[in-house]
Amino acid sequence: FYGMYFELLNEETVKDEVRFTEVLEKIGLLLDSDSPAERDLLKRVFRESIELLGRPYREAVFDFGNVGYFEELNHFGERCRLDEDLQKLNSSRGNPDALYLNRTFFGLYHLAGMLKAKVRTFGMKK
Repeated sequence: FYGMYFELLNEETVKDEVRFTEVLEKIGLLLDSDSPAERDLLKRVFRESIELLGRPYREAVFDFGNVGYFEELNHFGERCRLDEDLQKLNSSRGNPDALYLNRTFFGLYHLAGMLKAKVRTFGMKK
């Protein structure tokens, strides 16, 4: 699970439509029962989520003191929460471990933001 999950941070995976879809299916974020429209919506939402969460890993140094970044995260979360099409998708998705992984991400990001930390990540290797 973790290998597939973190593969989503790889820009090449996200750019490759076939591979991106395959990874989302393997980790249970896209289901066989999803309609084509639902799959398109979900892939669009997951791409945006991955871009936001993965942004610190694509830069050599990331400034968590940048409040604009956290405003983007909050705005994205609010848009998803209010999106009527997403609300209609009531099936459980993904691996249960993803909950803890996402909480870890957000917890660490929040802590780094409170500290106004500048973190050297050296960017993702291609």
